[in-house]
Amino acid sequence: MTENALSARFSLPLLVAGQAQKEVTWNESLALIDALIAMRVESLGDNTPPAVPVPGQCWIVGDSPIGVWTGAAGKAAIATVGGWRFVPMPLFSAACTGSNGQVWRKLPSGWSALSVPAPPSGGATVDLECRAALAAVLTLLGKAGFAP
Repeated sequence: MTENALSARFSLPLLVAGQAQKEVTWNESLALIDALIAMRVESLGDNTPPAVPVPGQCWIVGDSPIGVWTGAAGKAAIATVGGWRFVPMPLFSAACTGSNGQVWRKLPSGWSALSVPAPPSGGATVDLECRAALAAVLTLLGKAGFAP
């Protein structure tokens, strides 16, 4: 392993044998893990960093970032006491926007908001048992976090 060894999925700094000040690397990893678990972002697709971010706040950077976010397109921007940390988000990562609770997934085509299918309505033949079963499935998917 090299001195700058990083984890495969989130590029978290790893400890290496004989490394001095292991607590610095350990604390850096914990700060990133803290932001990435059950990730809550302020917004997705912004290109301009906020003027005064609060440590712990996160954003998903847009396609044309400027300022201190330059070069971090598509990454999670995490505000920490020590400055910005940028983490590449693997496919199928999830993030929730704090302003409205919308759940987003990173798909091959980009970030996509999860949505709940509309309950069935209309039709020539109404099957109440089928509709009730579908409504129950949609409710369970929402409670399990697979749909808002």
